[in-house]
Amino acid sequence: MAIARALITRPKVLFLDEPTGSIDTETASQILGLLQKAKKEFCRTFVMVTHNRALVWFGTRVINIVDGRIVKETEDASVADKRWTG
Repeated sequence: MAIARALITRPKVLFLDEPTGSIDTETASQILGLLQKAKKEFCRTFVMVTHNRALVWFGTRVINIVDGRIVKETEDASVADKRWTG
């Protein structure tokens, strides 16, 4: 419901803090599918913070932060360092 409320106003940028945290994998997949669809259809930008390495594919720009410092940045999520280390 929180995602629906956030999308209803059609913001240009939507900030997501652990959008799949504490939910089962099927529901997480559905949520990410919804967000992917919104991103494409409405040309929206999402800024997502997550500890879930499997979500790297969602991004077009990936920034890895360790201990408050940027250790790696890439514009292509398909080649992002999935180890998330410096």
